[in-house]
Amino acid sequence: SFQKKTDDQNFLVKTEYSIDEKGYGARVEVSWTNATAAPHELTSLFTFNEVIEYAAKTQHSFMPGVPNARPSLVLGLDGALKRFDVSEYCNATDNTAPVDQGRYHQVDFIGYDKHYFLNVFLPENKSLSYSMWKEKALPKVSCQLFAQTSLDHGILDPGKSISENFKWYFGPKSRNILEAHDVRLLQTLDLGFFAKISNFLFTGLEFVHSWVKNWGLAIIIFTLFLKILFYPLTRNAAISMNKMKKLQPEMNRIKEKYKDDTEKQRMETM
Repeated sequence: SFQKKTDDQNFLVKTEYSIDEKGYGARVEVSWTNATAAPHELTSLFTFNEVIEYAAKTQHSFMPGVPNARPSLVLGLDGALKRFDVSEYCNATDNTAPVDQGRYHQVDFIGYDKHYFLNVFLPENKSLSYSMWKEKALPKVSCQLFAQTSLDHGILDPGKSISENFKWYFGPKSRNILEAHDVRLLQTLDLGFFAKISNFLFTGLEFVHSWVKNWGLAIIIFTLFLKILFYPLTRNAAISMNKMKKLQPEMNRIKEKYKDDTEKQRMETM
């Protein structure tokens, strides 16, 4: 960890950074001390800035229910996830309107989702104001994005101090890593329409991997397990298809014999 001290007109500001040993996160603590002989009002701002190159380039999935590989702004708000497509927002002609803003919300996290990697900060205060906007946007070229939280601390008396804490995550969207850092970040895993099934399958795959320590071998073993698990259903389906195959010539004969009498054809088929 390391500290940084700065002075402004009225406050002594101390910022302490603590970097996680694994390198995927950090903790930031900022404290303000009224360094004057008079009370002063304090409002703190924490700003996140990201420059996105070629924001219009989005990889679309060809399968329904499967998420697109798209960059997006993410906001964990009051226990729910809000996601804003970066390409659509950056290429819009309006360069002034914020993508989202609000006052006095429980902000769980706010930042940028690169689909496979996440860069967000997590305020530890209960109620904050927030805003997300863009600047210097060049459609289909680049876009500068901002996410900011603000907190009104009220009046700070002479010599008094107040602090604000943040966590910061900048790393891969691995479920185990995200959960270890903060369980709220699991909301950013976009598994699409089949999320519940995907979670079940991934949990099983992780369990097998914990034994064999090899993802390729784990996939093979888990696939064989699923084949064995669903074998009764596959067998019954195959038997039914075989029976229908044997009956097909007789059904074709009935259709040909009573092709002008639909009701008789149906009765003979039954």
